[in-house]
Amino acid sequence: MVRPRWHPEPENNLLSRQACPELYALVDQVAGALGTKVDQIVVSELFTAGFAETGWKRKRTLTLGLPLWEILDDQERVAVLGHEIAHAVNGDTARGLFVGTAIQSLDSWFYMLLPPPNIIDENIIEILVRNLGKMAAGAVWLALRGMYIVAYRDSQRAEYLADRLGATVGGRDALIAALRKSVFDRTFWLTVQRCAMNIQNVDLYHDLRDRIARTPASELMRLHRLEQRDLTTLDTTHPPTIFRIRLIEAMPERVPCVTADPVRMRAIDAELAGFRKKMQTLLSDHYRASVMGV
Repeated sequence: MVRPRWHPEPENNLLSRQACPELYALVDQVAGALGTKVDQIVVSELFTAGFAETGWKRKRTLTLGLPLWEILDDQERVAVLGHEIAHAVNGDTARGLFVGTAIQSLDSWFYMLLPPPNIIDENIIEILVRNLGKMAAGAVWLALRGMYIVAYRDSQRAEYLADRLGATVGGRDALIAALRKSVFDRTFWLTVQRCAMNIQNVDLYHDLRDRIARTPASELMRLHRLEQRDLTTLDTTHPPTIFRIRLIEAMPERVPCVTADPVRMRAIDAELAGFRKKMQTLLSDHYRASVMGV
């Protein structure tokens, strides 16, 4: 129960090299440009992308959120891959073996010790045990927050460095465009809600792309201001996107190390096509369950 914890190995939606050869070829090309490698790729239903070393073997795992991937154009996808894979080489201590494992362990212990909600205690012993669990979980939470406070500056530095490397690999303008689209998390969840409650067969990804394309510049700036307000805190590991964009804009424009091949990108779309409906159904089911309180 108290052994060190690490990021668990992905159990679902793990892509094999045999099933997605073109996607792995592109990822290997981007990783090669950065002097590293990726062991495995996972597809997610969330509006995100990420990189982590998982399991006791520390496999380098790339996570592609299909909704985010679907709204990016070809070169923007390359830039996002460059940014995420750059975390393997930018020296982020929060993702390393020692500090990363410590953070993951504290996070696991917190949820393990925290008593489940909505349970009525029937006697004094249960009340005492429940309160002791809350106290222990609170102590772990304080330690976890302290770890984040110690590591947050280095994590933010690592994000900026990953942006610079991603812009070098995929192109400055492509990464800026991808970052501007990354702030549409709220729009994504509103689109999920609309699709989940619509009895017609609505394509989540088409609807999301259409909503983003129709977003005026004033609304985009409002989203950036909201994000800046939410992320300007002591223990935030990601800088506000508007700060990251300003840093990339200051970089000279250069020819990207990896240029998207339209033929390969359409082949990648075909490889991921089987997950589009699956991810949409999963999101809709989760939303309906949350509304029903299941």
